[in-house]
Amino acid sequence: MMDVIQKLYLEKQAFKDDLRPKYIMDDLCQRNIVTLKECIQILAKKDPPDQVEELLNILRFKNSYELKEFIQVLEKDQNGCNTYPWLAAKLDTTFNLNEDVSKILNDGNVPFPVNNLLLREDKLQNIRNCLKVAATKKRHWVVLHGSFGSGKSVLAAEAVRDNDLIKEKFSNGVYWLQIGKLREDEAIKNKIKKMLKLMDCKNEFHPNDSISDLTLIFKKEVSNRQKILLILDEVWDTNVVKAFDVGCPILVTTNVRSAMDMFSSFCSFVECRDDLSLKEISYILSKYVRCEPYQLPDIVNSICEKCKGSPLVASLIGSLMSDAGNNEKKWEDLNRRLESGTGTLRRRMNSGDSKYSKDLGKLINLCLEPIQHLKDYYLDFLIFDRDVSISIEVLEVLWGLNYSEVFDIMRQLYNRCFVDMKQSAEDEHSFSYSSHDLYLEILDEQIGNTDKKEHHKKLIKKILELSAMPDGKHDLTKVPKNYIPFTIGYHLFEAEEYEMLDELFMDLKFIEQKIHLTESVDILYDYQYFRSGFKNEEYVEMFEQFINRNANSLIHKSCDIIQLALFEPNDSIVYKKAKDYTSTMKDGKYYEWCNKDENVHSLFNCTIKFCEGSKHAVFNHNASLVAVVGSKNLPDGRTNGFVLVWSSSTFDESQELYGHTDIINYCSFNSKGDQLVTASADKTVKIFKIGESLTSSGNHSKKRASIPNLQPMKLNDNSIFTFTEHCNEVVCCSFSPDDNYIISSDVTGVTYVWDFITEKDGQYWTFKHKKIHTHLKHPFSFSCFSSDGKTFGTSVYDSIKLWDFKTGELKREFFHDEYLVNSFMFAKNDSHILSIHDSIISDWTIADENKKSIIDSHDKSFVICSSCLSPDEEYIACGTSSASVIIINVKSQIIVNNLRGHNDDVVNVMFSKDGMKLLSVSSTRFIIHDVSFIKDTPLVSYEGNLSVHLAVETPQEITVASSNYFNSVEVRKGFDGQLVSKSSPEDNCISACSLSNDCSKIVYGTKSGALKVFSIATKCTLELLPYHSNQVNYILHSKHDSTFFTCSADKTIKVWKNDSHYSTLIGHTHAVVRCVEFTKSKNKLLSCSKDGSLRVWDISHSTSHKYRPFVIEGHGNQDVTFCDISPNENYLASTSVDGTVKVWHAENGELCKVFYPEQEDLNKAVRCCRFSSSTQVLIAGLDNGKVVICDLLGNQGVRVLSSCHDSVVQRIMMVDNNYETSNDYFFLSISNSIKLWTRQGKLLHTILLPSSFMGSEPPCIWTSDNFDILVVILNSILYILKRIKSISTDLN
Repeated sequence: MMDVIQKLYLEKQAFKDDLRPKYIMDDLCQRNIVTLKECIQILAKKDPPDQVEELLNILRFKNSYELKEFIQVLEKDQNGCNTYPWLAAKLDTTFNLNEDVSKILNDGNVPFPVNNLLLREDKLQNIRNCLKVAATKKRHWVVLHGSFGSGKSVLAAEAVRDNDLIKEKFSNGVYWLQIGKLREDEAIKNKIKKMLKLMDCKNEFHPNDSISDLTLIFKKEVSNRQKILLILDEVWDTNVVKAFDVGCPILVTTNVRSAMDMFSSFCSFVECRDDLSLKEISYILSKYVRCEPYQLPDIVNSICEKCKGSPLVASLIGSLMSDAGNNEKKWEDLNRRLESGTGTLRRRMNSGDSKYSKDLGKLINLCLEPIQHLKDYYLDFLIFDRDVSISIEVLEVLWGLNYSEVFDIMRQLYNRCFVDMKQSAEDEHSFSYSSHDLYLEILDEQIGNTDKKEHHKKLIKKILELSAMPDGKHDLTKVPKNYIPFTIGYHLFEAEEYEMLDELFMDLKFIEQKIHLTESVDILYDYQYFRSGFKNEEYVEMFEQFINRNANSLIHKSCDIIQLALFEPNDSIVYKKAKDYTSTMKDGKYYEWCNKDENVHSLFNCTIKFCEGSKHAVFNHNASLVAVVGSKNLPDGRTNGFVLVWSSSTFDESQELYGHTDIINYCSFNSKGDQLVTASADKTVKIFKIGESLTSSGNHSKKRASIPNLQPMKLNDNSIFTFTEHCNEVVCCSFSPDDNYIISSDVTGVTYVWDFITEKDGQYWTFKHKKIHTHLKHPFSFSCFSSDGKTFGTSVYDSIKLWDFKTGELKREFFHDEYLVNSFMFAKNDSHILSIHDSIISDWTIADENKKSIIDSHDKSFVICSSCLSPDEEYIACGTSSASVIIINVKSQIIVNNLRGHNDDVVNVMFSKDGMKLLSVSSTRFIIHDVSFIKDTPLVSYEGNLSVHLAVETPQEITVASSNYFNSVEVRKGFDGQLVSKSSPEDNCISACSLSNDCSKIVYGTKSGALKVFSIATKCTLELLPYHSNQVNYILHSKHDSTFFTCSADKTIKVWKNDSHYSTLIGHTHAVVRCVEFTKSKNKLLSCSKDGSLRVWDISHSTSHKYRPFVIEGHGNQDVTFCDISPNENYLASTSVDGTVKVWHAENGELCKVFYPEQEDLNKAVRCCRFSSSTQVLIAGLDNGKVVICDLLGNQGVRVLSSCHDSVVQRIMMVDNNYETSNDYFFLSISNSIKLWTRQGKLLHTILLPSSFMGSEPPCIWTSDNFDILVVILNSILYILKRIKSISTDLN
């Protein structure tokens, strides 16, 4: 279809000269090609050329069937009479491709045919044959290589314009991507993303995705498709080829044949030379001057010889003569001019001959002479990114012209071969253009920087005019989205508009728009590359930290950047900008973090890199690199290992190392960081060279060729040494301090200390020691060298053995009373070892085997999986099975930090040598934490228990009770969260707590079932008897008096009055989840349980046999997750894992209504619900993140709200009826984010808390009646949030 549109516009002048629309309009209407309204619109134009212009503009949006009908109308009218057959002939050739094939090529961004194409049938057939062979293989490259201007891209595009080839071999897609010279890894990543976008891939990309991450996504996408072809145009670098090695046929054009050397065994090569015959060049020239070859004057033979077989030069000369036509004098004049200094045109550009460049520049200028009025337009292409196609929409902005005017300019440039033409990626009814890099590079040398700057200034002026807002700000969504948002920083910088660069890139709303239109990494690169254009580098660093810290949040359109910025430190320019913004707002929707501790931001200073299947990760010697090993699933279902090396500053992938054939368990750098040793389940240990480019085959000339393991690098193994002595899975390995030896151990307890430098007796490695330290029932766990290299240790089950390196004799053995030893480390100048077993770290003195405990966690809910010492040995970092990293002060034995961000066992931790960074790794990610600021004070870490009281008389008096990491309850007062009281630590985790109504005491319960009352004033604790026999799940204080209720996993509810046991409510057959008190009907209590029932209790009697509850067996044996009582107390509501919300009559327990919020999703459990204050609706939250409104009065049923959460909705909170308005907050829902909604279910505001990325713990929340105050605990951080009142908000 777009081929016809292209031809229509290219031949527009012919249509304007000849076509009279009024004569064909009846036929066009009768065949439904145009509507009556469109007909009137066309004929309303006064002159026929204007009518043709309007007709073409309307035809641009017609489908292929209607365009074919249009061509038939041009051939013959309804009476069979010829109308405009010569115009029809200009269009009819475009239907050589059938409609399906044409759509495949257009959708895949394949360029349109060049003007005056010379069909080189022998070359085309060769390429097509190679493509047919490639289609039969999973991994094959067809490589068109040759010099500049040899026609590679033209041949590639024309080769796929074949109906049979596409239908039979590549019917699921042909995808064309222009590559060009890519100098940065980020540019390669952007190309992969563009290709995936072109393929309509639905994957979401993370800001820190590396090249290998994206390649893996690409491979998965390709593995799900058959019969596709990728085309990479103008490839220069092997790294690009490697990144696109995804297991499907790929057609490549390149000037650098060596770029494919690494994959040569998978390639079919087709050389493209400047080898056109004089006859072929004569044919090209004749097409440009619109005559037959034999009609050309004899002087043209001389011109053909000067082309030296180059299609590029022939096309340039043809375009130069296109306006003059076949005029002999013009040909003679051209010949004289060509003879006066273009003698080197036959040489190849990549030969480096500057004379060639100058001569070609002269030819280009000659070609521009007849179209001087278009030269400025063409020179504008010098300021665009070379590898990006520029849409008509962008050119409309730059030139201030309409679509048709821009197309006319580009048509003339296209006809003269200055630009290529494609279907626009942004608008399928429009076009985009790119110019040949060679032309632009030559012209770039000819014009000065001042001229280029003016071109940049012109574009910036247009962008700012188009995006201007009434308030003086700028809206990026108003400009064409496929180019300008990505490059506005570049154009501002090149235009030297530094003031505007500073203004825009320090504007939070501009940053938000740019990230949504591009991604967070794009703006970070702008800050990096254009740093010298900003006024204040400290401000730039603050914005970089903010974006880095919140990268995963900012990509979500529901995330509000102003709210995130308000969580920044108060002295940050980012916070100040957000605060300034809120002062101008009228809706007062933002919240201030009142108890913000500036030191807590250090917890957020970390960078997360997702890396599925990770088993181990380590820093190199200066922490500039991170090596990660693990396992990955291959497309064919097999499992293999991976070794990836990353830059720790940019998170760009530095190297991918390969060679192992099974899971890789462990890795370690040598002291210089230039070698990495790895241990694998394939029973081998390998050594890899770090820092050597993977684009080469490896230069190992310094190694002895006689050693088989040091043979030249193979395609599937780029290690430099392989140790094969182990007979079982190897679990760990490391270098000796002097890098001369390696220790490696397998799962059976066989440990080798070996030298890979010395060759002895035909053995390509030398054993220093072989030790066997084994256990019948338990696998081997760990081995390592001491820091001085004089000792090495091994551990299995509950024992650690230390061996003398020099003699191999056993020095010491340490037993751990049948506790499994995970690992150990040498400390204090090798006079001590620290061993990790279960949840205990023990310090052993090597000389006398004395032991003392560093920490013995009484919480047996987690074990320590890994640990390391800080360089100064003041701290121990421990990775735990609870997905966190705790940092312990060695001297005081106090936990001073609890780092979150993982979602499963933290299998390794490692400090950098300067102690400023901490690396931690789990199975799905690794994290680099900034630990440069560790306070030697006890950790303030909040657990998932929260009780809040807000004084009615003095609104500033807020009391917050919660439990902490050390199993104490804490009481804080005021919005700044000042600690006023704290209980003594419990031996067991606190599972629930509740403040008394007068804020004098806290009742709390533990996982063991113990209940205690803590007096805030005296700091004394009272034990309550009888205990529950299992975990306390929920505690509720009565609103009527001092009574409180405790719900337990032991199936009972206990009622307490005046801190004494009053009664025990027995009846549930499974754990009691929660209870709700009736407010109007005193002495009644509603409870729900995992036994699937609800019960209403009469609590007025102290004897258990008189409570007489009525039972609602509402959900069979499915867990009830929540229950609520309507404000008028006429109805009860319950939610369940069975996926229902049920409403009951409170008087008799009869079923009133059943709602099924989710019919299709398997994850349909309903987690929570709340009645509105008017009892008209019920709001419920689901485990799949959806929020629903259930209509209680009408027949509307369930309405699913459009903006859902990313995870389980844990709680719904309703505003008090005294504060209900139609436009303000009506209810909120909370998961890993807080969403505030209107009565109609419109989302007003989303709050993403800074700690949302730090784990997956369910949040706790309390709200004031009007939502002006929110108190939240999420992933150990306490937030006291206060709504920022707007100017128009009633402060009362």
